[in-house]
Amino acid sequence: MPAALALWTPAPTGAAPWVVFAILLSAAVIAGSARLVPTGQWLVVVRSGRVVRVAASGLTFHIIGLERQVLLARGPIRMPLVVCGRSTEGAEVRLFAEATFRIVDPALAARSSLEPLQLAADEAERTLGGLIGRSGLASLAVLPTYDHDLEQTLITVRGVRLTALRIDRIDVELTACVLRAAGHQVK
Repeated sequence: MPAALALWTPAPTGAAPWVVFAILLSAAVIAGSARLVPTGQWLVVVRSGRVVRVAASGLTFHIIGLERQVLLARGPIRMPLVVCGRSTEGAEVRLFAEATFRIVDPALAARSSLEPLQLAADEAERTLGGLIGRSGLASLAVLPTYDHDLEQTLITVRGVRLTALRIDRIDVELTACVLRAAGHQVK
């Protein structure tokens, strides 16, 4: 009887290769969704524009295709700023500065932008450009000794704070018209 049963048992029809393929695909998806968060950074997981979670360090997983991961620095980040503009007298002014930013709330910062530090630097440059446009040459000369309250008014990106601003150099193109206009300010 056992020999007769062996004749009637169907042979496998290729199910084994599909099982192996499914196991390999599952392993690839799991390996692709894992991310190791480096020390000194936050990993913000965003799904459909909403912050789902913030991981401080260690191993984290995300859903491939549905979630986006943003790495944000935990410590202070120094960024160069270069601002070009015209003063009230019409002088071409170039301001070179260095700003130090710190992310104080990674969830709020990631809601503002996926690149919150770059957004804060752009906003600081726009604000300094507006300050150059509203200022005369005499007031630009004392700009490197600004009041520290200026740091709080430069950016409004939520979750990011400007901790220091150092103005390195201000270049002014002096023409005859600019010198005459500046001479009237000094009197």
